[in-house]
Amino acid sequence: EVDTFMFAGHDTTAMAIAWNCYLIALHPEVQKKVQEELDMVLGEHKTEDISTENLKDLKYLECVVKESQRLCPSVPVIGRTVTKPFTLGNYVLPEGTSVEIFIYGLHRDPEVFPDPEVFDPDRFLLENCASRHPFAFIPFSAGSRNCIGKYDR
Repeated sequence: EVDTFMFAGHDTTAMAIAWNCYLIALHPEVQKKVQEELDMVLGEHKTEDISTENLKDLKYLECVVKESQRLCPSVPVIGRTVTKPFTLGNYVLPEGTSVEIFIYGLHRDPEVFPDPEVFDPDRFLLENCASRHPFAFIPFSAGSRNCIGKYDR
């Protein structure tokens, strides 16, 4: 349990923050838009802690974080066990079969994410992702074994 807590609770968060900083630094145009949004939302209160209410208004920053998680998932592969026979194409996976979900690859499907290697936070603007399948982007996994630390509004 301690190992799970340390990996899932700390390493993943540290990696997500590091990748966000790296990708923002590589893309000055994104950095500029994030700074402009922060200035607009926080106004003269820039030196105070950011509130939950402020976070709700930082829409572009949210897109940046999601795009960073898409390109650099903290956990690129997750394992699951088949709980009942499951047909996948021409194959039947029997109950008890271990399967791996390759999140890194899933997030780079060019049919879902055109130019998948390009850092483009705009792909997470509401109008650009409204029709996307809900499981096309799963940085925190999905379903009953979802990440317990996932924050969702």
